[in-house]
Amino acid sequence: MLNKRFFSFLLAGAIAISAFAGFTVSLNNANPTIFRMAANGQVKPGDTVNFSIVNNTEDENFQFTIYRVAKEQEFITEYLAARTYGRFDIWKKDGTYLQFCEKVKEFSKIVTPSGSYYYEPTILSAGTFDKPGIYIIKAISAGKVAYLPIYISEKMMIMKKGDKNLLSFVTNAKTGEILMPEVTTLYADGKTVSSKSPNSEGLTLMDLSAVGNLGNKSSLITSIVAGELVYSDPYIFFGEDEGKRYISSIYTNQPVYRPGATVSYKGIIRFREDGEMGIPTGSLVEIKINDMSGNEVYKENLKIDEFGSFYSSFSTNKGFKPGSYYIHATCNGNYFYSTFTLEEYKKPEYKVVVSTAKEAYFNGEEIKGVVQSDYYFGQPVAGASVKVRVLRKPYRIPWWFGSDYAWYYRSWYSFDYGNYEYIKELKGTLNSEGSWAFTFNAPDDSTSGYTYMFEANVTDAALREIKGSTSVNSSVTDFIVTASCDKYYVNPGEEISITAKTYDNALVPVGKDVSILINKSTYINGMQISETVLKDEFKTNEKGLGFYSFKPSSEGWYNVTIMGRGSNGRLAVDQTSFYCFTGGSWYGSGESREAQIITDKEAYIAGDTVKALIYLPSKLNQGVVTIEQNSIISASKIALKDGFAEYSFVTGKNFYPSFNITFSGTLNSTFIYAAKKVGVINEDARLNVKISPSKDKYKPGEEAEYVVKVTDNNGKPVKNAQLSFGSVDESIYAIKADNSTPVYESFYKDEYYYTQNNTSLDGKYGQAISRPITLFDQKYDPSDKSSATTGTSKIEIKFKLKEDDEKIEELEILTTNGSVLKRDKASVKTFTSFSNLPEGEYDICLALYNAVYPLKRIYVEKGKTVAEEISLEPFIDDIEFYFSGNLAGVMDGMTKSSVDNLSIEEKVTPVPNSRVEDKKDQEVDVRENFVDAPYWNPAIVTDGSGEAEISFLLPDNLTSWRSTVKVITKETFAGESINNVFATKDLLIRTETTRFFKEGIQLWLLPIFIIISTLMQKQK
Repeated sequence: MLNKRFFSFLLAGAIAISAFAGFTVSLNNANPTIFRMAANGQVKPGDTVNFSIVNNTEDENFQFTIYRVAKEQEFITEYLAARTYGRFDIWKKDGTYLQFCEKVKEFSKIVTPSGSYYYEPTILSAGTFDKPGIYIIKAISAGKVAYLPIYISEKMMIMKKGDKNLLSFVTNAKTGEILMPEVTTLYADGKTVSSKSPNSEGLTLMDLSAVGNLGNKSSLITSIVAGELVYSDPYIFFGEDEGKRYISSIYTNQPVYRPGATVSYKGIIRFREDGEMGIPTGSLVEIKINDMSGNEVYKENLKIDEFGSFYSSFSTNKGFKPGSYYIHATCNGNYFYSTFTLEEYKKPEYKVVVSTAKEAYFNGEEIKGVVQSDYYFGQPVAGASVKVRVLRKPYRIPWWFGSDYAWYYRSWYSFDYGNYEYIKELKGTLNSEGSWAFTFNAPDDSTSGYTYMFEANVTDAALREIKGSTSVNSSVTDFIVTASCDKYYVNPGEEISITAKTYDNALVPVGKDVSILINKSTYINGMQISETVLKDEFKTNEKGLGFYSFKPSSEGWYNVTIMGRGSNGRLAVDQTSFYCFTGGSWYGSGESREAQIITDKEAYIAGDTVKALIYLPSKLNQGVVTIEQNSIISASKIALKDGFAEYSFVTGKNFYPSFNITFSGTLNSTFIYAAKKVGVINEDARLNVKISPSKDKYKPGEEAEYVVKVTDNNGKPVKNAQLSFGSVDESIYAIKADNSTPVYESFYKDEYYYTQNNTSLDGKYGQAISRPITLFDQKYDPSDKSSATTGTSKIEIKFKLKEDDEKIEELEILTTNGSVLKRDKASVKTFTSFSNLPEGEYDICLALYNAVYPLKRIYVEKGKTVAEEISLEPFIDDIEFYFSGNLAGVMDGMTKSSVDNLSIEEKVTPVPNSRVEDKKDQEVDVRENFVDAPYWNPAIVTDGSGEAEISFLLPDNLTSWRSTVKVITKETFAGESINNVFATKDLLIRTETTRFFKEGIQLWLLPIFIIISTLMQKQK
């Protein structure tokens, strides 16, 4: 069955052939007799072209031929440059790339076998090339051949691809000067997709909205600059449905349920396109609910309404396992999820809140706090005992703070580290108001800040114990400094820029006087010798930013310390370092320099003017500034003077909720890039929501009435706004907090934006792996047409396998005599015929696009027919090795299911309430209807005055009822609010006793009368 496996492998390769991605050694050929070549794919004119070769053949004699591509545009269009990354060869679908080439020179070299497939390369020189262009190095040895591409140019293309547009410009790779192309062209699969001339600044911004879905097609950008072809690196990716970003908010009416309860949920979906929000009205949403083990417990399809909402409910049962459950929603290929919890719980009777007098302290200060405890029906837990455990752990500013990417790391890394340690315990008793004040003297530690947690346990007379906690930071001082260098390695005498950023303890940038200390360490005979080489002072500006330039004079490891003092006289310190050495730039091509972008504010409102300062500690005189989200909003060429440039622009509504300012340039063949993320606050989209109950206290079973008022940012009523209204027992949130993201934040939260940033140097290096040589490689001469004269001979070929495999039909037979080059479908059932051939020798090859493997050489006489049945079995291992890696690809099929003409009834099922009549006339009012959530309605719409009225019967619970309203409009304006009312009685009798006792003991019940109403107090 080896043939079946092999040809199935080749068929997968036929699908993936357009994406060569390196080479993998076959298990059958651990030590292949081949040779490999590789080289940096771009070299400046006049520089020596070096390439490496690893020889695993037994022959040391190598013949090299160098070709120059004379018709670059035709060549690059055909080959799309992507092949310069993977294993290059000269075959194309209907011919050869050599037809575009002219021979430059030939030479011979001795290459000793390496003994290792991957290592021990020999470095050879191909000489210098003064003329820019694309060159191909052909190597022949031991009956094997390989082709290696080289690109000679001093120009560098910069590309930035967004979802809907693509920016490109060409620079002098050494000086960074932006050049003026004649025309820039985008190709896909060898066909012109778009062609455009640059603007007056040399920038080409190409609109991709009209080019259609390019999917995974091999793409390429070319520019003609002063007659020279400049082309992109091979990696430009085009996805489906680019330009739309879907966003969702999904929430449940309460965070935790008991097994058997009904779970109600609502979701809102939007997509953002070109900075504007859209609603996928009418689209179907597939809902799946899974338990913590991934088992599906519920499934349904819902239709999105005109507000972009979908909502429903489903009933759990007692058999559902406690744990986290996941609501999965899929809409138009986009996936969203939310969670809720099933848990067997007992609701607490009272709550414990811990607070501190200040938000932050210094080490050595007295921390003042209060423990407050109240029953959920509104009365204090007087006389209860309190224990407050004091815990702490180190509080440190994270390593990423102050960097340009702090906005990205903030969501991944916390500010504090380590575990809490126990410090001490404080004890007290709640007063008649249910509160107890405590103090704690934070140790006067000058080495580290701490996060202190105060964990309070309140125990009432019935020995019920409820916990509450809070935490507060205590710092060494109210000053923070960060230090960084613009590069890690420098040569002696080369300038390095050291950056200091200063903040107060609220993390707000402030200007400060700081000191700098630089120590150098060297090692002599294994011993470290350190010396101080600099002590100085400088200031940071009002943005908390300061730069210090330094030129190390000798090799060594340099440690940089930046220091400053806070208002309490304590010292804040941060350190950075760099290495100085003499030698080549082994760590990268050219110098590594990073620009910095500083804006006058971190966030703006639409219509504000953004003022940005671009700082670059180098001799670069110009670059390009872009304003972008997932697409490029604008691009401008800017000039820098002494490393600085100012840039200003006005924000628009299409900038919500944030955008990136980027700088791009080149210097000494290095891509210089910086990005600054800036927020834009959409105040217009923030709604004010007010919940007004008819009164603050109700009796159990009474009808609660509410008016919800929705106004915009200017205080005007918002009509036709959709709101969800839910009422839940407040004690539920002590079991599990409501961690759902506010609706406004869901749609206007900080987003991560990405544009593909590439240069023509990225990935542009050549790699070649030898294959058996053909007559074509030995004899091809595009100027010799005599052997290509039409003849009268004929060759018929049929492949032979142990078992027929129809997948062979996906392959081709290539036949060549050095000038004639013909292809046709391969077959194991019928002969493939090649007619009108000249007399002579021919190589019969297995072909798959530009991958070719020669199988047999035959001779055909004039006017004769040669029919050959070629068995593939002897070649299978060798062919599989040759094609492996290049052809190992998998195509994933995606099947979309749709539901047509599905009608879904959207309705709200009211929570049953057994209280249907007034019981005032009854002598005894027995409370028996206890529920956790008495009301939920996901789709209430405000009237012309921006109001909505809601009423429902309260159950018998004596508690605080939390009502939560979340609002959305068709314009994606959003807001929410919470309101609490008490359900209580004028006179309550509670009994308190121990919660556990032994059988046979005498039990005393202590009744506690709680008189609530003023009238009852007078009648007492």
